[in-house]
Amino acid sequence: MENSNIKLINEDDIKYILEHINDTFSCSWNNEQFKKVMECNSSITFILKKENLILGFISINKLFDSLDVLNICVNNEYRHKGYGTKLMEYAIQYSKDINCFNITLEVNIHNTNAINMYNKLGFKIVGQRKNYYFNKDKNTYENAHIMNIKGD
Repeated sequence: MENSNIKLINEDDIKYILEHINDTFSCSWNNEQFKKVMECNSSITFILKKENLILGFISINKLFDSLDVLNICVNNEYRHKGYGTKLMEYAIQYSKDINCFNITLEVNIHNTNAINMYNKLGFKIVGQRKNYYFNKDKNTYENAHIMNIKGD
């Protein structure tokens, strides 16, 4: 993870992600969903870059004193190397910096790697959303855990 840094997304980064969102990132969002988040005033997206390569991004939405993680995605080639954790730790620190003491996210109940990462960061399962994710491969809907962490 040396020489990687997190910064606010810019127009060129958006173009890159939109071109590669389905192949490089295997992201659950399509281009339209990503564009809508970029246009929303209460949402912010940070990217993790190493030199000129975008390794991942995290999009969050602020609502009063809470943050909702809308999406976190790491480049397929760089998964399981700590970059998702780095993005989440950045979001947790950012939430403290702007006095948001509650972070919520949804995660597919079958995504054990992500669930384990969130647990290590202090998130707890607080509920479930039925049929929240659509699985294209199985042509079925899957449930999501609602996870939450409360800060100081």
